[in-house]
Amino acid sequence: MKKLNLVMGALMAVASANAVAAGNNLSMGTFGLNVSTQAPGAGLGQGNPNFLITGKYVLQADMALLMGFGFGSNSATPPAPAASTSGTDISFLIGARKYFSAGDFSPFIGGRFDYISVGGATTVSAVTFAAEAGAEYFLNKRFSLEGSVGAGYSSADLGAAKGKSSFFGTNNYGLSANFYF
Repeated sequence: MKKLNLVMGALMAVASANAVAAGNNLSMGTFGLNVSTQAPGAGLGQGNPNFLITGKYVLQADMALLMGFGFGSNSATPPAPAASTSGTDISFLIGARKYFSAGDFSPFIGGRFDYISVGGATTVSAVTFAAEAGAEYFLNKRFSLEGSVGAGYSSADLGAAKGKSSFFGTNNYGLSANFYF
């Protein structure tokens, strides 16, 4: 994992060094949408990603508020004689982000709170408090690609049969696209 993070960081640094000035839209009052997939929280035992849309409101050129909603569906067909199950996964996110620069390559740190509910034969839910770090690379003023990784504390209710679980460590990561208005 450390090697992957180093390689991604090196590629982002090379890309930013060779970038044509695209500019960005991290100015006060700007609204953006982030589109990504998100795997359910650590310890939930499900691997189905949720489709997550996060709204971003830029308070200042270096500070943004985040609010998101995710949705997914899952199904499992175990071997006979067990019955098939299906359910709905939902997630909510709220957070804040601090940018270190407002150029084409904009690294950031932030914090977020996530609530995830994975439906099925038994509903499983988790609450996560995480710190995140990453960067946005602006291809033009209205569009950027983003990579981030988050670590923090998750507490999950695994249903009556399995009880509760706690987890501390890396709990979200991924690549996504941002659209600014």
